[in-house]
Amino acid sequence: MNKKNLAIIFSLILVFLGFFFYFTQINKIRLGIKELPTPTPTPIVSIEASPSAWANDKVVLKIEKDLGILEKDLDTVDLDELPLRLPVLDLKVEY
Repeated sequence: MNKKNLAIIFSLILVFLGFFFYFTQINKIRLGIKELPTPTPTPIVSIEASPSAWANDKVVLKIEKDLGILEKDLDTVDLDELPLRLPVLDLKVEY
């Protein structure tokens, strides 16, 4: 493309954008659309809740302790089992 064609395409795009903005402003005025106010966020209200009736129960505390131990054990388990890996295949077979 030469410079003349690029200038024509660029000017057509500018004219199109100008018409677009002009007609959207006319429609806003005709329909009486005003700019909407900026929304304001709802304030966060914190609720102080009392602890559960089971929070200090011996059985619940034991379960939490056991879960902590189980999580530590699971973090140390080696899940990479070498016998379960697929063997490396030699695809370069010559006859």
